[in-house]
Amino acid sequence: MVEMDSLECIRLVSSPDSQNLRFANIFHQCRMLIQKAWVVQFRHVYREGNKEADFLANMAVTAGSQDVILQQPPSELQSLLRDDLQGRGMATGTVVCV
Repeated sequence: MVEMDSLECIRLVSSPDSQNLRFANIFHQCRMLIQKAWVVQFRHVYREGNKEADFLANMAVTAGSQDVILQQPPSELQSLLRDDLQGRGMATGTVVCV
């Protein structure tokens, strides 16, 4: 199960004829993974239910083209993960392909 908070991203990854030239290579790589010998289902979740992935995406935007390797989750992310584990978050095992 792949959960995303972007319906447009789900459409672009799911459609083999999408014409997004800026991210064409990324979408192609995602489609290649999807076509492997497993079942992949996409599900839209609201951003509020995808807080951990939203936090990491915002962190990536802030980093720009610089690669960031985390040895452990930042404290803000640890708080979101704790909330999720205790049932206060809405997200469950989330995988994001962007």
